[in-house]
Amino acid sequence: MTVDAVPPEAGPANHEGEMVIMQAILKNCAALGVAPEEAKRIAVRSVMNLRRTQSVR
Repeated sequence: MTVDAVPPEAGPANHEGEMVIMQAILKNCAALGVAPEEAKRIAVRSVMNLRRTQSVR
């Protein structure tokens, strides 16, 4: 699973914001004892949901 895929309409600022969100989720999941693979899935789902809500606007 990779998180490097950025849609063409996403600019660098948007990508940076997504990376900050993903890093925060991974850090918090690690602190809570969530398995690394599950934490990655949570982070990816969160960014995909964010993208989906932004495309609806």
